[in-house]
Amino acid sequence: MAEPWLADGVQRYEGRIDRIGGIALTLEAGPCAIGDIRYGHFATLNMGGRLHEGCARETGPHPLWTREIGEFLPAVNACLADSGAPPGNSHRVSLAYHRGGSAVVRFDHQGGGRSDCHYNASGISWQTVSDQEPRQPGEGNPYFIPGRLPQDGEGCFLYESVRDAEGRIIGALAHGCSLR
Repeated sequence: MAEPWLADGVQRYEGRIDRIGGIALTLEAGPCAIGDIRYGHFATLNMGGRLHEGCARETGPHPLWTREIGEFLPAVNACLADSGAPPGNSHRVSLAYHRGGSAVVRFDHQGGGRSDCHYNASGISWQTVSDQEPRQPGEGNPYFIPGRLPQDGEGCFLYESVRDAEGRIIGALAHGCSLR
């Protein structure tokens, strides 16, 4: 398994500008912020040997649900810490979104099954997702694996690291095969 744009846990893109020379863009997922504006990637742009660092977000008509993963990390962590979280160390987040005043975090469970964790100011509640309920658009594309960065190829995925503002790995985005 290999993709030219994803290696060593980061996205890399290269190009050239006539008057500047080589350019390289590196994106690493995580809760990047400039002032009050949050983004889903830390960005490093090398233009002709000059480094520029900042934040970036995915745009377009169908952005990935992880576009601004930093907004969902408090809900993911609270859900995992809650006693209602399924046991095991192989938690996979397949989707997160806002509904009303809640953040909803969908977990796919090893061996099958899905559940939604609803996180808001009132607390946490869990709901089992019926096996007959179809997957939502973007569900599982990619998966978020909290707490670790697996080796590329594990479970037939390529992994993009997710880090915090201090550079610590806090999880991974799994790009590739379906876990079903």
